[in-house]
Amino acid sequence: MKQESAISPALSDCTSGALFSARDAGGTGIARGTLIMTADGMLPVEFLCPGDRIVTHSGMCVLEDIDTPAPHRFALSFARAQAVYADGVLVQASTGAPLF
Repeated sequence: MKQESAISPALSDCTSGALFSARDAGGTGIARGTLIMTADGMLPVEFLCPGDRIVTHSGMCVLEDIDTPAPHRFALSFARAQAVYADGVLVQASTGAPLF
């Protein structure tokens, strides 16, 4: 008997844990469904709005803009370049590329 997933269909792609990186064809950005650490808890990137408070590597920052550089990809903009926690991994806010 196959067990059904308790994850809602809107969030089902976050189970892959795949973040978009420069190696992937089709654009840059953070993949839809990726959980971003905010002042209000973990939220899928597609639920974020300008003005939201995001936990970054340098502390709490206000999200200034969110862009969609490719289908189902999101680039986060702040007053200066930031790294955000996406699915528990520190990534560049504008590209989704992991920081090493």
